[in-house]
Amino acid sequence: MGCDDNHEHVLRHLSHYPSTWTVVLEDDAIPVADFRTQLANALPLSPSPIVSLYLGRLRPPQHQADIEAAVQAADVEAADWIISTRLYHAVGYAIKTELLPSLFNHLSNWPVDQHISEWAQQRGHTIAYTWPSLVDHADEATIVAHPDGQPRIPGRVAWKTGAKTQWTSQYVTLQPKG
Repeated sequence: MGCDDNHEHVLRHLSHYPSTWTVVLEDDAIPVADFRTQLANALPLSPSPIVSLYLGRLRPPQHQADIEAAVQAADVEAADWIISTRLYHAVGYAIKTELLPSLFNHLSNWPVDQHISEWAQQRGHTIAYTWPSLVDHADEATIVAHPDGQPRIPGRVAWKTGAKTQWTSQYVTLQPKG
């Protein structure tokens, strides 16, 4: 079905389950050890109704300097979250299930991460990135052509992955330029 249609299909399917959060992992996501426990401890403390479980080092290249600054700030401040107005990656994410009908009414032909970002911005939602990331990305070349025509080369890995013994709602803000 293709990446974007698969995301839509799984989100629609999972929206029928009685749960607070809907979690989506792509087939090349690599969860941390004890992933379910980490999710159960982190999600209730999220400062946003949309959570990214992955923050990558390569894409989008134009935002990496801003991402690096936020990563450094999160480490200095011992923050568990990095808040942004954009979902940069769809490798792994969670959305409050009650928001899914609104998302379905906003479907477009964009890549799923851009689609969710636009929808979230229009509704005043932010995206909270777990820090460290709870999933990594399999570091392999993609098998699909991307709309921007750019090949995805090896190096698509998280800035940092890991588990925490305790999650808090402490966060820093990612301020993208442009």
